[in-house]
Amino acid sequence: MRLRERPSLRGGERDRFTEAGPAGRTLGRRDFVRRILGRLSAAALLAAFLWLPAVAGPPPAQAAACTGWSSTTAPPPTIRVLRSATGVVQTVDFETYVKVVMPAEWPPAWPIESLRAGAVAAKQYAWYYAMHYRGGTSTGGCYDVIDNSNDQIYAPEKETPATSHIQAVESTWSESITKNGAFVLTGYRPGSTDVCAADVDGSHLFQHSARGCALAGDTGEQILQIYYGPGLIVQGEPVTYAPTTYHALTPARILDTRNAIGSSGQLASHVARTFAVTGQGGVPANATAVTGNLTVTAQTSLGYVYVGPAPTNFPTSSTLNFPAGDDRANGVTVALGTGGTLSVTYVAPTGATAHVIFDVTGFFTPDTSGSTYHAVSPIRLLDTRNGTGGLSGPFTNHAARTFQVTGGGGVPAGATAVTGNLTVTGQTSNGYLFIGPTAADNPTSSTLNFPAGDDRANNVSVALGSGGTLSVTFVGSNSGQSAQAIFDVTGFFTPDTSGADYVPLTPARILDTRSGTGLSGSFASDSARTFTVAGDGLVPTNATAITGNLTVTSQTSNGYLFIGPIATNNPTSSTLNFPRNDDRANGVDVALGAGGTLSITYVAPSAGPTTQVILDVTGYFAPGS
Repeated sequence: MRLRERPSLRGGERDRFTEAGPAGRTLGRRDFVRRILGRLSAAALLAAFLWLPAVAGPPPAQAAACTGWSSTTAPPPTIRVLRSATGVVQTVDFETYVKVVMPAEWPPAWPIESLRAGAVAAKQYAWYYAMHYRGGTSTGGCYDVIDNSNDQIYAPEKETPATSHIQAVESTWSESITKNGAFVLTGYRPGSTDVCAADVDGSHLFQHSARGCALAGDTGEQILQIYYGPGLIVQGEPVTYAPTTYHALTPARILDTRNAIGSSGQLASHVARTFAVTGQGGVPANATAVTGNLTVTAQTSLGYVYVGPAPTNFPTSSTLNFPAGDDRANGVTVALGTGGTLSVTYVAPTGATAHVIFDVTGFFTPDTSGSTYHAVSPIRLLDTRNGTGGLSGPFTNHAARTFQVTGGGGVPAGATAVTGNLTVTGQTSNGYLFIGPTAADNPTSSTLNFPAGDDRANNVSVALGSGGTLSVTFVGSNSGQSAQAIFDVTGFFTPDTSGADYVPLTPARILDTRSGTGLSGSFASDSARTFTVAGDGLVPTNATAITGNLTVTSQTSNGYLFIGPIATNNPTSSTLNFPRNDDRANGVDVALGAGGTLSITYVAPSAGPTTQVILDVTGYFAPGS
């Protein structure tokens, strides 16, 4: 049936995508994932790296297909859009396309769950036509959709998605819907009533009554069931995780693609790879999240690696950023996926490859058998430059040294593990540092990788050794080399219920100064800025700390970032060190301040430099959760 146009939703009513279909209604489960809002991400409009042509290249050689996408579970990376005003066909990043469509179709102030349902409908409509070519061609080749109300309004020159639109798209990006086994063409219409489900016909999402469903407490997934059911299956629904307690481990390598540990062979760009975690390195079958260290090596291009619970070829957040030919590591706290797995994706230009390593340092179980967490404001416990921690002078190659942790920085004698930030400076060669509970001159895993003359930091969650100590080893390229080491503690675990439980989350972006998520505009040197974390639907108001990933980009000078619960223009510890023009990330375990806030400071050698900052949250700690 031909699509026909009526006046726009803003000026009247539009009859959207009027294919006939059977009437029907499935109310779904009222108790279905009431905490689904916790999956929302006020993320950036664009990912950390996008290699996108602005205008389409030559049309595909096969006349029967245009984009020719085939997957019904992974959305296409791009879509070909006819710009009706010029007659030119553009190839557009698909996620960006959906985000730009949303403000033209859905009012930003509507309930977020109605927007989430609308985001799936808008995405799947265009996705359907990326799979089913209708034969359209124009200047620049074939096209899947038109940028006006014949299909969906795509007007990046006029429309800017609100935070609510971005949240709606990103929190449902893994979702698609099938009906009686078939991929659904998702029509939607304005409707004329706000009464939930009053105009259900089984084929269309009626916007006004869907808004009524959201006001009545239905989730986006339930709304889809109501309007496109019966027989509907929502694929890729977000996971809700139970509160957990922590069990620290001696670091163990469970993934090394160089020698077939966990998975074999280099990762190709935009091809997710899944590996087993439970049953490896001491992680039991009931674990729902782990701490560890993610390392990249032998990468042939700049880019980033994403690690998370579900495989995705086009992740919307990043874990580890890097240039070509530079071994880098980042500490992570990450939820496990179905079957106790993790998935990694290397994002770079087509043809690039990289090897990836993962060392597990602990795990979380959804019971009270482990330890609970106590966050503290960052405190420096070790600095070999000035003798803090009882170790004075640089580390030498392959000579482990031990320092006391309990009894300092508020860490009590009964602590089983700590979180913190390990930093290297003054190193005379490339190499790595290892930190762990026992002294090892020849460690079998690494914590922090670096070249010569580059201050670097890495977040750690690490078990304490006998007597509440930690040991550090410097491994350089040859004998005679040395390095200074710094350690700032950010929290500790105790084997009781006096601390906070951990609730993992699917990684979600909550700060991106490039797009105004959380804060807008670049940071200036020595000027702390504060943003709200708890109470936004993702992290609850009783949270005491979060885990996440802090990223710097577009910095105009070398320097460092500090993140903590209290705003300070002159911090006494650092979180993320970097040179100029080098996108870098570092994991964080950080206490929240009054009102559930965090503060970040950029420290540069002089006044005037600026930088952009990104934060992805991966979970939170809350008492009695």
